[in-house]
Amino acid sequence: MIETFCDRLQQLVDIDTPSGGVEQERVAELLAGWLAPLGCRTEWVEEPDGPARSMVIALPGSGRGVVALLGHTDTVFPAGTVAARPFRREGMRCFGPGVADMKGGLVLAAMAMEACAARQRPFQELRLLVCADEEVRLRAPAVSVHAAGARAALVFECARENGDVVSARKGAVWRTMELTGQSAHAGADTARGRFGAHMHVELLNDLASMARSIEVLTPEELLVLQEGMPDDEASAAVIAAGTGMGQAFLHRRNGRLLPSPSEGGHADFAARTDRELELVRMLRDRDGRAEVEQVLSGPGLVNLHRFTHRGGECEIVTDLDSPDAPAAVSTAGLGGRCQGCAEALRMFVSAYGAEAGNLALRGLALGGIFVGGGIAPKILPAMRSGAFMKAFLDKAPMADMLTRVPVKVILNAESGLIGAATRANELAQG
Repeated sequence: MIETFCDRLQQLVDIDTPSGGVEQERVAELLAGWLAPLGCRTEWVEEPDGPARSMVIALPGSGRGVVALLGHTDTVFPAGTVAARPFRREGMRCFGPGVADMKGGLVLAAMAMEACAARQRPFQELRLLVCADEEVRLRAPAVSVHAAGARAALVFECARENGDVVSARKGAVWRTMELTGQSAHAGADTARGRFGAHMHVELLNDLASMARSIEVLTPEELLVLQEGMPDDEASAAVIAAGTGMGQAFLHRRNGRLLPSPSEGGHADFAARTDRELELVRMLRDRDGRAEVEQVLSGPGLVNLHRFTHRGGECEIVTDLDSPDAPAAVSTAGLGGRCQGCAEALRMFVSAYGAEAGNLALRGLALGGIFVGGGIAPKILPAMRSGAFMKAFLDKAPMADMLTRVPVKVILNAESGLIGAATRANELAQG
């Protein structure tokens, strides 16, 4: 999937699309070609004040209403920028004019539509509105006509290089609104006012989104580490090691599992063995304290590598500052090519199981512990080795209770998007 994304992104970036040009239509045609096998309806929209046309690509759905996906094909870069600064890829990062704003978003929108079609579940009509020029098309027919009446709208502009998400920008929007009830603006006394957009927009963090996917994931998208004794009336929890460590509780209310986010990844790391006590001392001496995320995350794998290689060099993983270092450590550990890497991976899996067991106890998660994040699916042989579950259950006198907890690994890398879409659909349905 990553390779497909990057290949498509390069196809779009390789087309110079300065605002006010005509090459934007080539980008829209590529999008239409990718989505044609889904049976999408495609319509060109003439723009009265510009040379390039906009496009509407609609994927019919079986649900009520329309969800609008908004994107634009132009960039702020003048003609010739692609030749001077061509597309390039460095590991998991892509560079080039328009990568973030917003050709990457267009590729993401197209692949999201493909994912919805592939899951063969009810969804509302998805209508991708590909505007030719974001600077002057705010009142263009592609938006004002084809987005009218949409139950929800998603703007596919990617995050900035530092991870910031654009939530506001220059421009203007024409709306006629009739407001009733509490004032939306109360001057300096903000506590007396209410931000009306909060009634229609909900911001979810990554773990809350992932947690919302639990109820809709299929058995094929989950790997069972322990069957347990599922309790349909009990709460559950999600733990996810990736670039960081996330934890969320799922409280049972009226038959539904509703997520409650936490900052458990920043809690103190609890050492259980003499070796882990040595690790805590190393982390404390370097950072002042040892927290869970410093062990159970991608950077945590690198910390474990540093710990297990103290006093010796590693011939396999030589650049610990590389973004690929965590994957290199786990790959070397799985392959047994480096004993230090193998020990680092064993310590990671054992500590992961122990922390998952802690989470199950804290939340009384008899409905299940779900292991998400990007690391677990990549180290399944180690997760299945028994070390994870041994540490999970090693909680006397509560071991008997923990044997009843279902433990499953989330295999679908898009679970966060699935959870966000699930919540968006709930909001759209009212």
